Amino acid sequence: MSIGEFGAWAENQAKVFLKKSGMKILARNYRTSLGELDIVARDRDMIVFVEVKAVRDTAGEPELKINREKRRRMILAAKSFIGRLSLNDQPARFDIVTVKCDSSGQPLVDHEPDAFGAGDK
Repeated sequence: MSIGEFGAWAENQAKVFLKKSGMKILARNYRTSLGELDIVARDRDMIVFVEVKAVRDTAGEPELKINREKRRRMILAAKSFIGRLSLNDQPARFDIVTVKCDSSGQPLVDHEPDAFGAGDK
């Protein structure tokens, strides 16, 4: 599986996980010139902007790859999404979903709700 295929597979695993958790998926791969959002979902009354990180094995900490610049770009993209859909009155949060593979190739999905805030630029 190529890197791009693996990333798409990981995003799909995250989407399935979030849906099973009761979230409604609003958008995938939302792109602006300011940044990208892997998944945008609704968790009850909350808009959730999700960054998906994946590694091919259980080594490594993919969530650590979300540095200050990546958070800044996600926040700008989230503001664009909120403005485009006139969701300014909706509470929002930023989550991280990590997808790793165990030794048999099965996905291990971990969800970190409210991983950082809009003020964490």
